[in-house]
Amino acid sequence: MTNQLFPTFPVSPITAADNAPAPKFPRGYLFDCSKGEFVLDSGKTREADETDTWIQWCIKAALTQRYAYLAYSRGYGAELEEAMALGGSAAQSGLETTIREALLADPHRRTAQVKDFEFSVAEDSTTVSFTVVSERGKAERLNITI
Repeated sequence: MTNQLFPTFPVSPITAADNAPAPKFPRGYLFDCSKGEFVLDSGKTREADETDTWIQWCIKAALTQRYAYLAYSRGYGAELEEAMALGGSAAQSGLETTIREALLADPHRRTAQVKDFEFSVAEDSTTVSFTVVSERGKAERLNITI
């Protein structure tokens, strides 16, 4: 006898891979962070490859104070000032957390991991070194100074 109160029917399994599009690795333009300007080649901006564009995005996202600029969405950037205000080892833990969250929020889903954090503290700055791993498996060691 069939149960009409709780009918059953076959359902095919749905996996995340079925619905998720592949990560996009768009190209961009080379930017010199130390000078604060685009890299020029014979008066024209030099194009960056997919990996360089992703690395530049990681550096910029990690160095941009979250909520400070109306040009960026509320999900872009790291809460650097809040983390640094904690002081000592709590500041290092806060920086690690906020930088990891900022980079894993990549709208193109290029960043798979952010790991191996190291800190170098000076009188007026903190240098954070970490490894980012792309969805394609490419690992890069990045250094940012706050």
